[in-house]
Amino acid sequence: MPKATKLHSKGKPNSIQKSCKPDKEGTDGGHPEDSIREFQLQLCWCIQQLEKTLADKKGNEKQLQEAWKVLTVLKNNNQPMIRKRQLMRTHFGDYRAKMAAEEKKLAK
Repeated sequence: MPKATKLHSKGKPNSIQKSCKPDKEGTDGGHPEDSIREFQLQLCWCIQQLEKTLADKKGNEKQLQEAWKVLTVLKNNNQPMIRKRQLMRTHFGDYRAKMAAEEKKLAK
């Protein structure tokens, strides 16, 4: 009969795994001030789009109510940045690409 293989090793691990440190050239952009400034720009763009939608009254009543809720959360300074990013992502989809497309269109 073949020898049974061990699924788990007994005892403590011999070496401690070192934590992974992200590179400075990561997706974070390097400086936290730059990422905060970029977030503020994205936030302003999303707020402008929502205000434009509410002013033009595009969509049905349910969509306008949802836009109003998102707008109030985005304007609230007490809400965390993560919640605002999540709302921006769910309401606008890829808002960064839309911002870039609009900027490219305005540059022409």
